[in-house]
Amino acid sequence: MSRYGAYGNWGKKEPTKEKADQMSQPWRRGSASTAVESQEDRQRRDNIANQTRSNPIKETEAPSTPVPEQPKPEASPKVDEQGFEKVRKKSTKGITGEKASAALSHVPHPPANIDTFVSTQAPIRRGSGLAPSDKKTKEHGVFWSEQVPGIIVRHYHYCRVKDPNMRLDDPGVYRGGDGALWHRKWRYYLIIRRWGETVAEIPIYTYGDRGLAMKPKNIHCEFLSIKPFRVLSTDFVNQSPDNPVLSVEKQFGRLKLDRLTMVARFTEIQTRSLDCDELVVVGKLDEKSTQVMVECAYGKSAEIAWKPST
Repeated sequence: MSRYGAYGNWGKKEPTKEKADQMSQPWRRGSASTAVESQEDRQRRDNIANQTRSNPIKETEAPSTPVPEQPKPEASPKVDEQGFEKVRKKSTKGITGEKASAALSHVPHPPANIDTFVSTQAPIRRGSGLAPSDKKTKEHGVFWSEQVPGIIVRHYHYCRVKDPNMRLDDPGVYRGGDGALWHRKWRYYLIIRRWGETVAEIPIYTYGDRGLAMKPKNIHCEFLSIKPFRVLSTDFVNQSPDNPVLSVEKQFGRLKLDRLTMVARFTEIQTRSLDCDELVVVGKLDEKSTQVMVECAYGKSAEIAWKPST
């Protein structure tokens, strides 16, 4: 048993303040020289830290080659040559521009004599003046491109029945969607103009092979007499002496243009689609007759329409 008895530290002297500080701070238990050395070490570390802050260690960098300055692209105008505002399209995936041209330079181009199908031809817009050369009519395979001014064609003509003696059982008579009786018959036409998918044409009449003999004299100026193919001028009579005569230059197929009573009414301009199933090309006027026909249809017909009645 300790001399202090069973109560342990009873009667033991209390340590001094310096001793207590050393006991609470173990690193101060060393000698004074150790404390001085620790202070010098701290001073040395502080000096090294100050030198490091003032002169930081620079990392070695690899020498870089100077990058030439790229010229700035010129600002594109906001409007095009026609004064319309430009719209920027979204960029598409893949390569474009010069890179695409270089990548596709090895691709062979089609020969120059092959007609390429341009975007303006599909679909065709009315008034564009274009018609695909490979399209044909359904029954007789007439190319759309063949339907030009001066061509004589045959197709159906539809009109309401005006003769009270005609019945539903008669040939070419049918009941239309409006409930009235309609008559369908073959008729010859002269094409005077074509644009887009539409043609303008004027009808050819014979009036029961009597021509203008039974028509009023005041409407004779609205007609042009047609001289058949291989008929001499001396054997032909102009039924409308105030107007020139149209001459047939060529005749196609089995249909004949041999009636001396044929007249074309240039004041009755009609329009239709190029896509006419039953269309047949019959003949063709010469160049001079075609020019006269177009001038009468778009020039003289207007004068006749505005001419005061007497």
